[in-house]
Amino acid sequence: MMISEPMSPIALRTGEQYRRAAQLTSASASPAGLVLIAGTSGRELCRDLVGHLLASAGRRTVTGLLEAAAKGPSMRAGDRIVADWVPTDGTAFERGPVLVAVTALRSDELPQSWERDAYAAGTARLVRSAGQAVVANGRDPVATGLAAMARVPVYLTDAIDPAPLAVLRGDRLVLREPDTGARGVCALPDTALRGNWQVEIGMVAATVALLSGVRAGAVVD
Repeated sequence: MMISEPMSPIALRTGEQYRRAAQLTSASASPAGLVLIAGTSGRELCRDLVGHLLASAGRRTVTGLLEAAAKGPSMRAGDRIVADWVPTDGTAFERGPVLVAVTALRSDELPQSWERDAYAAGTARLVRSAGQAVVANGRDPVATGLAAMARVPVYLTDAIDPAPLAVLRGDRLVLREPDTGARGVCALPDTALRGNWQVEIGMVAATVALLSGVRAGAVVD
């Protein structure tokens, strides 16, 4: 099924944006599951963390649109393509994304000349296209509000969710597997995450990995 993003006040203005849209359209035609990371900031960090966690757990994973466009045709069902996403006219999904994650939507982080409402509307359309689940940063009110528009289960990070898959307890990151309930715990000083913002993004990435079948122990490792 082809899913096209409706026209919006956000227009493709550069050749780079056209290339991104074409690469994403191509990647979505692959039999591999597409995982898209949205938000005004933290997209690239979250994308790289998710790609690392999936690959480290043995899942064949391609990270980034350029590599996806090159390797997409050779990938198989069960593989994953992880890419960051921005609302751009002209993006069409041959298959909708399996998982969508929203890191944060903050007006002061919008690229110049991009309208807040249009950016949020584009992200909402993406959220509604998710096929399995949507993950949102529970500390960002706009991200959580947009996630509520999903047609699939929504997982919010941290204590805002009554049963979060990733939550901070003091200086410990506590993870819970969605299917078994098994838990994993790691001390933040033992991770590469530094500062509150990186911890927020790390919890989003960990939740995406858990929903992709990575075990809590593997995420902690």
